[in-house]
Amino acid sequence: MEKPIRIVFLKQAEDFTDFLDHTARKKLFIAIHKVQERLFGEWFQKLQGSDGIFEFRIYSENK
Repeated sequence: MEKPIRIVFLKQAEDFTDFLDHTARKKLFIAIHKVQERLFGEWFQKLQGSDGIFEFRIYSENK
């Protein structure tokens, strides 16, 4: 069985999501759900030089 993916929100991330508009917040939580289901895409990337730290990148339609 594969190791579960653990997503941890720091206080700063929680504060940040409070300021997102509804559409961006929805996209973020959809991306989190996809990653927990082991579906990966451009929205989830490892930080260069990190030891297993990843970031979510949610793009707007006006990318």
